Amino acid sequence: CLTFCFLSFNSSIRKVKSGVKNRGNSIEKLRLQIIEKTGKIEGKGVRVVDFLETREEYIKARRMAQKEIRELRIRGKRTEPEVLDQIIDGQVASNVTDIGVVNIPVERIVGTKTAGRISAFSYSFLPMLGPETEFASKWMNLCAAHMSDEGIRNPIICYEYLGNFYVQEGNKRVSVLRYFGASQILGQVYRVMPENPEAPAVKAYLEF
Repeated sequence: CLTFCFLSFNSSIRKVKSGVKNRGNSIEKLRLQIIEKTGKIEGKGVRVVDFLETREEYIKARRMAQKEIRELRIRGKRTEPEVLDQIIDGQVASNVTDIGVVNIPVERIVGTKTAGRISAFSYSFLPMLGPETEFASKWMNLCAAHMSDEGIRNPIICYEYLGNFYVQEGNKRVSVLRYFGASQILGQVYRVMPENPEAPAVKAYLEF
């Protein structure tokens, strides 16, 4: 009887150790998945829950984008950001001035410089691609940075044309910051003046 009880006790101990080991392996597996998704590790300002939080934020932002696009289509409006190259019809601007790094009012950021990635955004720069895409992973990384003490610090690069701004570099930064309700975004701005300064829109802009 004593021998049987001893063997049973040892068996129970082995099961407990095995369970602890399996649980530890599961936690480690989850940690590695988070590192793979975010490119960051624990102990450097990112909590394990960050990936889950930022994924949820992305899904919310994408739902908002889908709703915005449905409403714009009903009203017969454009559903994607404006494209500066299409507005100036590929013409070479007569003058481009380096304005420097300034705070840009978010409501004046209306589009992109080129048409390369406009399908990834709604008109107001909310994300459209699925949450499993590389685009979504990068968006979530920026979201994690914004939600942490790190913040989004690098200025975007954009062109200003007749008072509106078109992003050359930093579309996802604009997307994240607009989603969280930022009123201004830091940006390196280049002002584009059209070739025809006598056009009514240009004259109104210059007089303003």
